[in-house]
Amino acid sequence: MKKFTFILECDGGTYVDQAAGLDHLEAAARWVDKIFETKPIPNINDIVVDTFRTALEELAPTPLTGLTGVWYFEFDVRNVHAWGHIVECCQ
Repeated sequence: MKKFTFILECDGGTYVDQAAGLDHLEAAARWVDKIFETKPIPNINDIVVDTFRTALEELAPTPLTGLTGVWYFEFDVRNVHAWGHIVECCQ
């Protein structure tokens, strides 16, 4: 499995975490599971976290042109605007 770093700008804060997966999408699913379990973002409820999950599945993160292993994502959920990056870690 590969390790990925997630950098999320949401609700006035920056949140950084890591998750592993066979690819960035599997790691993103595990990362969202972690958010659901640990609730690291104040004022973000389970409905918003579930919508994060759906957005990452349906609106696949965009690879950044000219870079390898870096993606961008952005979505709005119930008055919460979130955006961030996924970076594949070198091991």
